[in-house]
Amino acid sequence: MRSSTQTLLTSGSIAAVAVTALTVFIVYKVKEASAFRYESFKQGQIAYQSVNCPEATSHFTQVEQTASFPFNNFDGLTDRAQQKIATCSAFMTANQQATQAKQQGNLSKAFVTLSNFIEQHPSDELTKATLSSITALFSNYKLVQLAGIESCDRVDNLVNAKVIPNAKANTPLFYYSCAKFYAKSGQNEQELGQYQRFLSFSPRHSLSRNVQIAVAKNANICSQVSTFQSIPNIRNLPSLMPVVYMNCSLAYYNTIAYPQSKEFLKILRKNYPKHPLSKVANNWVFSINQEIKTVKSEIYQSGETIKNKIIGCTTPAVLGFGWVVDVMESLTGRSCGLEEKLEDWERYGGLIPWFGEAKGLGKAKRVYDFIQVASRWQGIEQMQSAAQDDQALFELLEDNQMVELFAHHNPKLHKLVVPRLNQPIDTSQNTQFLSYLN
Repeated sequence: MRSSTQTLLTSGSIAAVAVTALTVFIVYKVKEASAFRYESFKQGQIAYQSVNCPEATSHFTQVEQTASFPFNNFDGLTDRAQQKIATCSAFMTANQQATQAKQQGNLSKAFVTLSNFIEQHPSDELTKATLSSITALFSNYKLVQLAGIESCDRVDNLVNAKVIPNAKANTPLFYYSCAKFYAKSGQNEQELGQYQRFLSFSPRHSLSRNVQIAVAKNANICSQVSTFQSIPNIRNLPSLMPVVYMNCSLAYYNTIAYPQSKEFLKILRKNYPKHPLSKVANNWVFSINQEIKTVKSEIYQSGETIKNKIIGCTTPAVLGFGWVVDVMESLTGRSCGLEEKLEDWERYGGLIPWFGEAKGLGKAKRVYDFIQVASRWQGIEQMQSAAQDDQALFELLEDNQMVELFAHHNPKLHKLVVPRLNQPIDTSQNTQFLSYLN
């Protein structure tokens, strides 16, 4: 009869053998599963590098499905497989959307869709294939066809992502195509932005002169001169900025905006003192100053006429009280010969002290105050406060109603200033200095 000790030893041996066998089995299964996972991942990677995403996804899915303990964290393949699956999905979606966009004739959208994938996956194996698709777009279609709202609005992203093939040649042409796209839709500011990029990137390009002319004539250039001046490649062009300053000066001069017109000439002379247009600017400043004196003189003459008319319908003693004049105007239905006949409701409203002036119906008080300033302009050469007088004039010229009122009593003043009222700042028709652009 076996002893209890022998029985325990036998049982322990059997248990040890069982544990050993189980361990061997588990290790075998782990190795088998591990080999399967590695092989699946390897096959998936081969398909992935061959740009065969459906097959690659199938293999990577097998890796994902065998991600039970201890493989979910131990070998790192699960996370890598899931990442590859997600990238493949994004790649196939991008190509599907790009194909649909091409079929719809929207090459701009197709270009941006492919570019977005590259921006999101800049160093992936599938990036090279996507770049090849973009290169095919540039090879098979004209750049003007690729320029649209999607691509032109994201042009900086496209350039920074380096997705434009043969960048040195194609980038300036793409900027140019986008500028034309915006010009066609009347988006002057966006058009100007593309020209700025063009000249910054390739200032000596064969199309540079055409671009410089377009810049000088663009409706938004006068508000962007400091930006253009700050870019070395643009600032160092022989004549672009001098021509821009002259064009903007002329555009503001044509609207009687004398201070702004002279400011552009001042900047031109400061930044380009040796340029031929600097001498032209000197002469122009003199001419503008002479015109300012003429306008002052003619306004003085108008003021004298207006004063006599005011005196003819009231007395100087009441001119210091605008509301009294308003009452006079309301009672007579006239504005001392200065305005058109007032409407009935305006006449009645003017009977209430200050109501007329608050509503802007009576201008006599304001006119009289201005005449006190203008009266000093009779001796133009002996003005004691020219700067103050200039400022008074410039403020007047910004008030169209007052300008028309003074011009109404002086045909010469009317001819000089009225046609220039309400004019836009237009550089598009200024062509006299474009010959300086080379």
